[in-house]
Amino acid sequence: QGLNNLTASVLNLLGKTYLENGKLDNAKRVLFEGLELSRQNDIYEELAKGNQYLAAYFAQIGDFKKAFEYQSQFVSLNDSLENIASRDRLALMQGM
Repeated sequence: QGLNNLTASVLNLLGKTYLENGKLDNAKRVLFEGLELSRQNDIYEELAKGNQYLAAYFAQIGDFKKAFEYQSQFVSLNDSLENIASRDRLALMQGM
């Protein structure tokens, strides 16, 4: 599982780098690969990042409908992850 997590993280970072350097075809390919790996292995943090970067990709190419879809998925996942983290922090403080 750790190797899949690392691979998904590297794919997202590589895709983000491609986006920032205008290599949009490479970015799309790598980001979708990372998204699929994250989905298959339930790596929610990387799934959220992949959706965020794909939203940026689709915004750059002018497909705002798809950009909105991926941004919405990012926001939903990110909110869920924040809620889990908050619950964990609260449980830790209550335990102290």
